[in-house]
Amino acid sequence: MADQLITGTTLIEDKRSEKGEVWSATGVDFIAIDISLDDVNYDNSLWGEAVAVGSGIVFNCAVHLPNGATITSIKVFGNVGATAETYTLLRNNFAAGTAETLATANIGTEDTTISSAVINNEDFHYFIRTSSLDTTDTIYGAVIKYEF
Repeated sequence: MADQLITGTTLIEDKRSEKGEVWSATGVDFIAIDISLDDVNYDNSLWGEAVAVGSGIVFNCAVHLPNGATITSIKVFGNVGATAETYTLLRNNFAAGTAETLATANIGTEDTTISSAVINNEDFHYFIRTSSLDTTDTIYGAVIKYEF
C-alpha cells in the first residue's frame, strides 16, 4: 500500500513504494576472473554482452545499491547455453573477508528468496558471481529489484 503524505491541507498518495526501484548491469559489467583475455569477448559496440570464448570461465559483477535498500528479486540474463549455469548474489564482509550467499538460481531464472536482503554498505560489499561458463555461453546483463 502506498504511503500517504499530507502537505498543507492536501492529501497526496506516494506511489514510489508500489513501483519499487530497479538496478541493472550490462553483460560487459561482468568481469571474467582468473582467465586470459583471449577467453572472453566483450561486445561493447552494439549489444553490451560478455561471451565466453573458452570453457571454465567464471564472471563477477559488482553491485551498488543504496544503504538500507531491501532486495526483492534478482535475475541474470543470458543465451540458451548460459541457462544451464547458475549465478549467485553474494555479500563480502569487509572486516572478515568472508562471503555469504544471498540468492542463487540458474541464469535466466528470477530468484525472489533473498536472505539478508537489507543492504548494509558499512560492513559489506555486494557482487554477482556466475558458475563456470562454457564456450559461446553469453551474459546479457542483470536486474535487481529493490525497495527503498
